[in-house]
Amino acid sequence: MKNLELRKKIVPAVEKSLVAVDTFALAAIVFISIYGVVLRYVFKKPLFWGMELSTSLAVWMTFLISGVNYKRDIHFTVDILYGFLNKKLKFIDDVIVALVTLFCIGICLYSAIVSFVKNYKISMAAMEISVSFTLYLPLILGYISYIFFMVLHFVTKDKEVKQEEV
Repeated sequence: MKNLELRKKIVPAVEKSLVAVDTFALAAIVFISIYGVVLRYVFKKPLFWGMELSTSLAVWMTFLISGVNYKRDIHFTVDILYGFLNKKLKFIDDVIVALVTLFCIGICLYSAIVSFVKNYKISMAAMEISVSFTLYLPLILGYISYIFFMVLHFVTKDKEVKQEEV
């Protein structure tokens, strides 16, 4: 019971935090773009780091929100045959798809970690921030959040399927 209460507090907090970071990143991209246009065309002084920062923030946005999209069930799916299956077969299909996805995400996570370590000393051209923090860290965090929400989904889903069988 205590585990359920803890999950009801932590999961929404994680989800809200990821959405808040994404919202901030989007607002920052819009601000940087407007600021860059004003500097370039009004003051004739181009913003040399704006595009680089906007691109990095877009990478952060894309990968951090992927786990939340999975949790909210708004990721890409193909539902041609899925709609004809009963709940138990849908659960089996979900498990198979999740295992394949988990395998692929595991490979990508490993690759992102290796890339993070190998490229740590390389910095972005304009911002002089490590490429590892701007491009590979969001991949690692995004893959971890996806795995977190996927495991949470199946722990909850498994309990629903077992309750229906009883």
